[in-house]
Amino acid sequence: MSRGLVRRLRPGDREFVGALVRVLPDFLFALLPLLVVTIVLRYAGRPWWRVLASPEWSFGSAVLFGQALMRFVMGVARAGRANLPLVSLTVAALIVFGLVPTLLVLACLLHWHESGGHEPVTWLIVLQILVFVASVCAFVLFGGLGESLL
Repeated sequence: MSRGLVRRLRPGDREFVGALVRVLPDFLFALLPLLVVTIVLRYAGRPWWRVLASPEWSFGSAVLFGQALMRFVMGVARAGRANLPLVSLTVAALIVFGLVPTLLVLACLLHWHESGGHEPVTWLIVLQILVFVASVCAFVLFGGLGESLL
């Protein structure tokens, strides 16, 4: 079925799909520790909100944003045909709207975790989930784009 999908894509699209296939193993290895943490915490009887409040999700987000940045910059540098203002804007946006909020959420959750277990505020848990989803999207989009340029 996927071969039929790839045949219908234009040549540039095939390169991007191939790039996504090449970045997928990195994503799976970044996701693996989070799956282990989820299984262990649920096995220990922790409720889902406690699993989602675990700071490891922010660690995973930071890794995915960092990998997205690295792959994007490497791809643009290797391609040699870059619109430098657009590349600068993209890198700045990934750092300012992705990596920095991730690290702030991580710092807040680590503080909560180390301070002895008062429940974190709900908005912080929701923000961590949103940041994780954003990091996955950024990794697929910008990591895949950078990989397709290599």
